[in-house]
Amino acid sequence: MSMGKTRDLGVVEELARRFQAGEIESAFELYHPNVHIEQPASLPHGGIHVGRDGIRAMGATFAQFWSRTISDPRRLRCEGGGVVQFTSQTWTAKSTQRSASVDVVELFSFAEGLISAIRVFQHDTHRLLATLDHRSDALPANNWRRTEDLRVVDASLVERLVQHWEDGWNREDVDTIVAPFASDVVFSSPFVSRITGDPSLSTIRGLPAVRQYVADSFVRATRGIRYTAEASYAGTDTVVLHYTVHHPKSGDRSGADTMRLDADGKVVEWRCQYRFDR
Repeated sequence: MSMGKTRDLGVVEELARRFQAGEIESAFELYHPNVHIEQPASLPHGGIHVGRDGIRAMGATFAQFWSRTISDPRRLRCEGGGVVQFTSQTWTAKSTQRSASVDVVELFSFAEGLISAIRVFQHDTHRLLATLDHRSDALPANNWRRTEDLRVVDASLVERLVQHWEDGWNREDVDTIVAPFASDVVFSSPFVSRITGDPSLSTIRGLPAVRQYVADSFVRATRGIRYTAEASYAGTDTVVLHYTVHHPKSGDRSGADTMRLDADGKVVEWRCQYRFDR
């Protein structure tokens, strides 16, 4: 094993020791001045953070939402260079005190003997986001309650629709996105004409055509777009999903999708709405 690879592993171990000991400024000295860290875009502190100040800002954003405990660190030297770190982490939301535990993988790269890049992969970001109070499964206690004299879409169905939507778009998984759709689904969005290239088209009909539209959107749209479901609202036969689009070039934008359901709980109509500047 080369001295460089051995040294890289030692740098990661020393970084962890310094942070654990509260030696924060000393820990930052182990980062290259041009270091960048990439977190999943669906998280509040997600995206690419550049430089030591960028990492500080990322940490401050994380601290607004969660506290964290890290255990069972395992580190491996990569044959082609770099270090892989595996940890088990428990995140506790400050707003709700709910906790979630996930495995985390981090890929470390090095330049001039210092950490130059870290890519972070949390095993289940949906579970982590569900600890926050803005999630649909964490609504305030004074929300409306489902009772026998109210006709409203079942809560478990709402949650399944939200999970299909969020998991499908963030994983770019076409089958997951369209699984809840009926064969005669109708889809409408201001962006249909952009994705299809047909300026006269705003509505797509039928599952095969909608599935093709979703598949095409992953090819034609900017790569790296991620989504966070913020809240969901149920009606007699509709569900409204409020969400944030994390765009790598234009930043965060909000949107709302309306899904109308048939008697079997399948989506027969899906319409997208966004805020546009005047």
